[in-house]
Amino acid sequence: MLYSTVYSEERTKRSCSSGCIRCSEVNGCYKCRPRLFLYLARTGMRQTGHCIHSCPKGYFGVRHEDYSICNKCQLEHCNACFSNSYCTQCKHPYISYRGRCTESCPDGLYYANYSKDCRLLVDCMAGPWSSWTPCARNGQTCGFKYGITTRSREILEHPSPNGATCPSLVENRCCRMEMRHCADILHNQSEFTKWKSLSKHDRKILRHYDSLDSLTVTTPGEGQCSIDNG
Repeated sequence: MLYSTVYSEERTKRSCSSGCIRCSEVNGCYKCRPRLFLYLARTGMRQTGHCIHSCPKGYFGVRHEDYSICNKCQLEHCNACFSNSYCTQCKHPYISYRGRCTESCPDGLYYANYSKDCRLLVDCMAGPWSSWTPCARNGQTCGFKYGITTRSREILEHPSPNGATCPSLVENRCCRMEMRHCADILHNQSEFTKWKSLSKHDRKILRHYDSLDSLTVTTPGEGQCSIDNG
């Protein structure tokens, strides 16, 4: 009888998951190694213990002298919490304010969409710059010596009335076109193969020259960039 009991306990230890000291075949781990949190996952009516380094979303870790455990957030409308009295992330559309979830910010405070909380001051926040557009003029990427290339960015956070205003969202700069001349047929990319098959004489007939005049581009920090396409 004693041999059977010892054998059963040894078999249970071998079946324990990583980081677990004691477990049962039915309910999983019920004692973890030091510094690991015991997380009780519920599936229907069954509860299974797991040993993890950090608690999942919707739970917060509590350390005791001889064990650590993940407790479920009990705050109303809360998705993630630091403790049972302080919410760090509220469910949509609620707003986090001083560890609680509210429907709107108190008077005198403004909602910061990027950080999802209420603040006295919200500055404008712009996103990263896009790539520069192809060098073009009048909607064409050929037919001119010079053109304009543009890049832009979007507003991630609109400012409050007392916050810093948004920076420039669009920048332009002068650029030199890769193709000085072009034909009308080239504006249809599906016809490019046909254009290459034409003789030099036929290409010359189809080649289209646009009028060449001056072009002025305003580039932030560089003033006006005046170029002559002639």
